[in-house]
Amino acid sequence: MLVAAAVFAALWLVILYNSTVDLEHGIVSMRGDIKSLQAENAELKEGIYALFDAANFKKNVGSDLVQDKNPEYMEVGAGEKLSLGLRN
Repeated sequence: MLVAAAVFAALWLVILYNSTVDLEHGIVSMRGDIKSLQAENAELKEGIYALFDAANFKKNVGSDLVQDKNPEYMEVGAGEKLSLGLRN
């Protein structure tokens, strides 16, 4: 009886060890995926920031926009201001 319990415990420990190793490999793989996603996210953010950079924005989108030197404001809610860019 004692021998059977020892064999069962040894098998259980091997199965537990294999599960732990598989989990560790999965964690390492996920960390690599996360790092590559973070790098891709940084590249996308850099592209968005470059697109909306002041110099590039005027070149790409803002050529038809007119900057209003004296914008008029209207009251919104509890004292907040909202610029409408109205022209007379």
